[in-house]
Amino acid sequence: MKKTLIALAALASFGSAFADGPSITPYARIDIAVSNTNTSGANDPGMKVVSGGYNSSLFGLKGEQDIGSGTKIFGKVEQWMDPTSGNGFAQGGAGAARTGAIGLSGSFGTLQLGTDFGPYDYAINGALDAQHLAPEGTRGAWGSGAHYDNGNDPKGSGTVVGMIEYTTPVFSGFNAMIAYAPSKDATNSTDTSYTSAALFYNAGPVSVALGMEHVPTSLFFPTAAVSSYTDAYALTGSYNFGPATLFLGADNAKVNGTAAGSDTDNGYEIGVKVPMDKWEFSLGYATQKTSGDDKKQTANSYGLQALYSLNKTAKAYVGVLSNQINPEVGSSTTATTVSAGLTMSF
Repeated sequence: MKKTLIALAALASFGSAFADGPSITPYARIDIAVSNTNTSGANDPGMKVVSGGYNSSLFGLKGEQDIGSGTKIFGKVEQWMDPTSGNGFAQGGAGAARTGAIGLSGSFGTLQLGTDFGPYDYAINGALDAQHLAPEGTRGAWGSGAHYDNGNDPKGSGTVVGMIEYTTPVFSGFNAMIAYAPSKDATNSTDTSYTSAALFYNAGPVSVALGMEHVPTSLFFPTAAVSSYTDAYALTGSYNFGPATLFLGADNAKVNGTAAGSDTDNGYEIGVKVPMDKWEFSLGYATQKTSGDDKKQTANSYGLQALYSLNKTAKAYVGVLSNQINPEVGSSTTATTVSAGLTMSF
């Protein structure tokens, strides 16, 4: 009896200590589709089972704890995942973290350190859906130019590594984000520092975001001059009319110091999303014109998508996305992807 009481007391003590600890939430998202891509002038690889047909597959942990005076400390670790490959972490680079950060939040806003998506990326994704098949997703035509939100991760996952990021509280619908990632070059021969900022407005049916980023060209083009940078700007917005939501976006980016010279991107996009009971239909168009010494072309994307909500966490989807590249010299190429799959968050 005495041993039982001691065991119960120890268990109660452990439970009390755990209750006083941080609130920890594990989560994941699995997205797998049957997909087929046809590219003009190339061999058709045929039908494939792929991850991320509509959204990226991932898993993560997040936690927070109250430290008093209305302030909380939080941490999050999120990992890219490809459940259809032999290496489950292949997407975004083997073992590449999608996010990994720690910070403080309170009435002053949010301050965090680590790896995450930068303000420019949130400016695009905050007002526009960036899923692969969504017509308002900028990964189509906008991703075909000289620049698309490279962040400062050499693995190309789009995240910003080693970043200091501050987000203000919301004032009358407005809030802002600013981020800086110091140079990581140990020899100081190449500048790899990163700067980004964004301003957001969300009130009622209106959502608007303006973002910019200042990325060292030398990070992706080692032969570029040390002082060379890529400057990108994006203005996005949406308006919910009730029966439908209209999406609009425009971008401009100038790339300096590549091996062949410099390029400038100019693009825009428009899309509409219509919910109908458990269904959601979307249609859109995006274009990007690149001019300069290194690349001269126009890219156009058309997208059509339908989603069906199976429950609060799962959806079935089908869609088609066509990307056409028209170079100034040479033949045009068109890649058309048709996908149907399931996505679930838990």
